[in-house]
Amino acid sequence: MNELLSDAYDQGLYTGKSISLPARASDGKWYIHHLAFLGAVPPKIKL
Repeated sequence: MNELLSDAYDQGLYTGKSISLPARASDGKWYIHHLAFLGAVPPKIKL
């Protein structure tokens, strides 16, 4: 995480995190595919 994102997270601009954990086809082990910081932009679709 770079300093800009770290500062924004510390200030509360991002309120959550989300990761994708697929399993590799070759050996079935889980790995982190991506990490997303959530909350900076409101969702376009309201629930």
